[in-house]
Amino acid sequence: MRYQLIARLQGHFKVSWRCRWLAVTRSKYCAWWQRGGESKRAPDDRRLTTLIGSVHWQWDGILGYRRMLTRLRADHGEDLGACRARRLMKAANLTGVPKKKTKSSKRGPVDTTIPNLVPRDFSVAQPNWVWVTDLTELKTGEGKLFLCVLKDLYDGTLVSWQTTARPTAELVVATVE
Repeated sequence: MRYQLIARLQGHFKVSWRCRWLAVTRSKYCAWWQRGGESKRAPDDRRLTTLIGSVHWQWDGILGYRRMLTRLRADHGEDLGACRARRLMKAANLTGVPKKKTKSSKRGPVDTTIPNLVPRDFSVAQPNWVWVTDLTELKTGEGKLFLCVLKDLYDGTLVSWQTTARPTAELVVATVE
């Protein structure tokens, strides 16, 4: 773009002044002029842009420049850098679709065979009829401590409690036992 502007001003100003004004070295301008107004990479960039467009269309427009680079290297044997792939995709106005972030769960499937004996009715007529438990994390000076409490719903008294350094199912079972 700068070189073309310098060329347009050819009859009006000296080459050295035009190059200084547009912050281009005289040697680079002369090399550009001798090449015929095109960089050495321009034909290859046009070919790569066409290839990138076809790969973009094949993959329904989901590939960003990193995955596009992987496809170009693996499927077409092209050897180009990430910056060049990003520049060509940006010039062609091609963008990828970001991957959706998924939440990973380390828990297994929920056991639904256990019946709910307290269907949101927390009023109890007699003691030791309905117990509830809760597991909570306490931060101490020595690290984390996990507390499991067993509570009677009749009058809110604590039936049992246990603490350990790790929140495991065994902690809850030990509290109930």
